[in-house]
Amino acid sequence: MRNGIEKLFLVTTADEKFWKTDGKILFLGQWCLLFDQNIKRKSLCYEVLPYHWDDREKLRKDFLFLNQIKEKYLFALTKNLNNIHKVKFSTDFWRLAFAYWLPLFIDIVFDRYTCIKQASTYGEISNCWISDFPFGSFTPKDSRYLSGNLHTDELNEKLYSRIIEYSGLFQFEKKSLKPTQKPLSAHCTINHYGKWKEIYKKLLFLGQHVELLPLFFKWGKSRKKDYVFVTSYIKMLDLFALQASLGQVPSFPPDQIQIADTKTDVELRKSLCFGKEETQFEKILSLLIAENLPKVFLENFLKYKQIAMNCFPKRPKIIITENSFSQDDCFKIWASYCRENFGAKVIISQHGGYYGIGKWSTHEEVETKISDVYFSWGWEKKNEPKVQPLPSGKLRSQKIFPKPQGKILCALASLPRYSYFLYCVPIASQFSKYLADQESFFLYLPKEIQESVLLRLNPSNHGWSEAERIKEKFPQIEIFRGNKPNFLEQLKECRLFIGTYNATTFLETFAANFPTIIFWNPDHWELKEEAEKYFQQLEEAEIFHRTPESAAKKVTSIFQDPLVWWQSPAVQTTVKEFCSHFAQSDPNWKKAWKEKLLAIYADARCRPEIT
Repeated sequence: MRNGIEKLFLVTTADEKFWKTDGKILFLGQWCLLFDQNIKRKSLCYEVLPYHWDDREKLRKDFLFLNQIKEKYLFALTKNLNNIHKVKFSTDFWRLAFAYWLPLFIDIVFDRYTCIKQASTYGEISNCWISDFPFGSFTPKDSRYLSGNLHTDELNEKLYSRIIEYSGLFQFEKKSLKPTQKPLSAHCTINHYGKWKEIYKKLLFLGQHVELLPLFFKWGKSRKKDYVFVTSYIKMLDLFALQASLGQVPSFPPDQIQIADTKTDVELRKSLCFGKEETQFEKILSLLIAENLPKVFLENFLKYKQIAMNCFPKRPKIIITENSFSQDDCFKIWASYCRENFGAKVIISQHGGYYGIGKWSTHEEVETKISDVYFSWGWEKKNEPKVQPLPSGKLRSQKIFPKPQGKILCALASLPRYSYFLYCVPIASQFSKYLADQESFFLYLPKEIQESVLLRLNPSNHGWSEAERIKEKFPQIEIFRGNKPNFLEQLKECRLFIGTYNATTFLETFAANFPTIIFWNPDHWELKEEAEKYFQQLEEAEIFHRTPESAAKKVTSIFQDPLVWWQSPAVQTTVKEFCSHFAQSDPNWKKAWKEKLLAIYADARCRPEIT
């Protein structure tokens, strides 16, 4: 509770159309304060609401609480949608179909609601401007809309507007803005391999008809399409070789189906019932789910179920993906149906870092729940037999040798200004502290080393103005943002890598046996108990550091020849041990995959189909 009786005008967004600047402002969070607005804010009288998840123990408790809420709403939606569509699908069918949309939406709404509630008790709110838009006018056509726009001021302002309106916690005023025109679209398929896929189809056709490739007949008569790989990060030739070793005609993954937009059935949505709502949060959540549930699950479900069943392979035994479960709704509907009716096994392969290392994560919870088998990069999960270690098809087993006079490649994370999935990272406004740590690291480096830094920024720009912040204080540092050259190609021109966050990059450099220093704030990047001992070993080898000062000191000491330090027996033993648990790579990984998939296939054949 704030002291004082001065009334505050609440601002929820960085969009200045919703700012009233002739009095005292209460900004809801750091996401309202863009770097390029610094000069303008100097003339304002304002405060920033403390962020509720700066209390990391509260964050952990809320994570556990929200897991229960997600189950409650999953059961309610299962009942609603089965009744509406006159089907009898199980909760697990809808669990896979809704991943990631439902868990992500609930996490987001809880955070936005909690911020608004906290603002109402912080001081006396005199007014707040919110946008005025009809129910259903921004209902998304598919799951992709939420994940693609969760970082935007527009989407978040509308969520805050609805929560303020529904909660009635303080006075507000609606502002009529020119609506965003969203033209209705037709559904289509996306060919991710372009001309190569067309060439392959022609060769396949030719081989089958003139018998240039007689093996096609042998494979085609055996288990064609029993193994379906969808959105795999495995390289094309490796994927073909793996499929061939399984006795299957090599083929590209199915095309992705783009969902068409249609009109919102307002009355149908208002008829959804979510059972007993015990808190104000649940009442608001029910209203927001009714309005924001993607149309592909409600208005257009039966249509796209049929399209998916026609476009994807028939009755596969094994479905393998790395991330189609996140946004590809037709894939999820098809995979759910094949599992429920034909006994197919859904396998998710780990697609990035953090898994098995971070203390807890919505991602990990969701992916292990929706899969029948989860291929990890080496880690195991207590009391969860689904998680099975397997060498990664993505991590590079080929070593990369440092360039003696090369740059120091430093990779920065990029996280949205607004919270999204809950996991152990700097959340929302905490990312500004992460950026401050990077500035401290550069400050501790001697100037000659600063001049050797190549700072690689994530291609995603979430409005933090990382480049401008760094350039303002360290103009001598070279900054790169983009996709080409890719990370590993850029690494070949460098002598040392600096990892600043718990994700894929440092696992790639470890797997490539490239000299690496990593550091991050352990209060924001909490580790699993099972992983902590391996990071202690990394810390003893002076690879992992918990402060920017310690990391900078080590970089300074090895700058002239990092390879001498990296190739020392103690460092090599530590890195090898770490990789065996979190970054397994093997030149013969396809053999391990083949053996594992054949075993799963044999098990799937014993499972009767449900007709």
